[in-house]
Amino acid sequence: MSERMWARQCFITQGCLDRYCLSASATPESKVVLYRAPPGYGKSVQVALAANTRELELESAVYINTRSCPDSCDVNGSLFAALVLYQLEGVESWRTIKSDIDTIEVLRNALCNAKKTIRICLDGVGEAKHTADLIEDLICETPSNVKFFIAPSRVGALPRLSMMAGVVTYGADELVFTEEEVSELSGMGGPEEPVNQIV
Repeated sequence: MSERMWARQCFITQGCLDRYCLSASATPESKVVLYRAPPGYGKSVQVALAANTRELELESAVYINTRSCPDSCDVNGSLFAALVLYQLEGVESWRTIKSDIDTIEVLRNALCNAKKTIRICLDGVGEAKHTADLIEDLICETPSNVKFFIAPSRVGALPRLSMMAGVVTYGADELVFTEEEVSELSGMGGPEEPVNQIV
């Protein structure tokens, strides 16, 4: 399942420009970057771009896109924890796990003891209450080097995140391209590459 998610991440980001004003680099002090807007505003692209890491010795990334799951509306807490652990530690993390509760506790310990920056990039989460609660707990419990980039499944999903400290929210107004950006993009594409292919 993780391989399918990363294949989707590569596909989503093909030909897309990383807009600095919305990127991970633009908000280094934030614990959470939250993208809230109707469909079609590029939330999935921003989350997928946030998963691109450049310094592998200093940072790791987890990418979860619920559309790659067998039942995209039911990513429970233990499946979520298992996906994050597998992407961070591979199969080694399974040697001591005996139950779903163990999986969540092992994940909590791994994130709380992380030495390098970890970006947890989540696209389409928020329907399952237990998973939403776990994500909120991890945001509150983990150190500042564990960062979250989240595009909820619906505009109103994960409502408590908007009230937390250290959360930067980008809505439709920020995600929409400005006239200046469109002009820049149209100049970059050349006559054979239309703007809509770049975007």
